[in-house]
This record gives sequence, structure tokens and C-alpha cells, in this order.
Amino acid sequence: MSVAEAGQPGGQGRRPGPGPGQGRSLAASAPDPTPWYRQFWPWVLILLPLTSVLGGVTALLISMDDPDGLVVDDYYRAGLAINRTLERQELARQSGILARGQLDPGTGDVVLGVEGLREAPGALTLRLAYATRAAHDQQVEMHALPGGGRFAGQLGNRLRPGAWTLTLEPAGGAWRVAGRVVVDPKAERIELLLAP
Repeated sequence: MSVAEAGQPGGQGRRPGPGPGQGRSLAASAPDPTPWYRQFWPWVLILLPLTSVLGGVTALLISMDDPDGLVVDDYYRAGLAINRTLERQELARQSGILARGQLDPGTGDVVLGVEGLREAPGALTLRLAYATRAAHDQQVEMHALPGGGRFAGQLGNRLRPGAWTLTLEPAGGAWRVAGRVVVDPKAERIELLLAP
């Protein structure tokens, strides 16, 4: 026993232990009994990269299933076709050809009255091009109705809501008139106007 220990009351001395500010409780040093998969932060760290992988796979599947139909493979031929289209529209403008009519979105019936025809063709072709997806485009054969100047046809499928470009031309493609229409699914009838 040292002199310092002997001078203490009781004569037994102190037990060795941590000094001031060094005390640790047993509860703080014990490991957490909760398994890792029941804690919050591991799941946050797992979910962040997992969401980006799922988003990438989803984008890949969408792009493979629905390819972009807006890209033209042969720009030169497309340019020539545009020039020919402009010539046919100019011929329709000079002839005063104009088409007005109605489309019933529910039944798909299309009726057009065509003004300015010098000779009435037996049939006309109405093309409906969807603004963003070529897969939704339609072509309708418009047959002449008795009385002259009126034509009727039937859509193959219901039109999707959105913007559509309409073109009307005879079988030989001598002239062409065009128009745009926005299809509202709640509308009972849609007015059509096609002009050069």
C-alpha cells in the first residue's frame, strides 16, 4: 500500500477506474441489437441507385417499344416531295378548291363538301396524320354522294385526342388541300376546313 492510499480514511485505498470526464456507461458501448435491414439509412442508400437503374430500364423499354417516327431516312426525296406538294397546293389555290365538312368522333363518319371542282372525281383520299406518332395515322377513301360535290367516308379507328393534320387529294394527286384540327374527345362533331 502506498503512502497516498494509506492516508485515506478507511485505509483501504481507492479502486482504480476512469478519471473525471472519462466515464462511459455500459449501455452506450453495447452494440445495437437491431439488424441492418430494419434500419432506415441502409434502405435509403440502396433505394437511390435502384431508382435510377429502374428509370433507365423503363426508358430503354419505352424507346425500344415505340421508336421515334419523326426521323426521315432520305432527306433528298423528302425535299422533292415537299416541292411537289407545294405545286399541287398552288394548283388547288388557282382552281379555288376548298373542302368543308364534319367529322363525328363517336361513329367515325366524315362528310365533306368540295367547292371549285371542274370535274367531280368518283373518290377522294383523306389522310389524317397524328402530330407525333405515325402509327396512329389513317387514310379514308371518300366516295362521291349523289348530287355532286359531296363526299363521305368512314374512319377505321377512333381518333386520339390531340392535333391532327388533314390532307385531301384525288386519286391521281393532281391537287391537294390541307387543314389542321384538334380532336376533343368530348366534342359531338368536329368542323373541318381544308384549303390550299
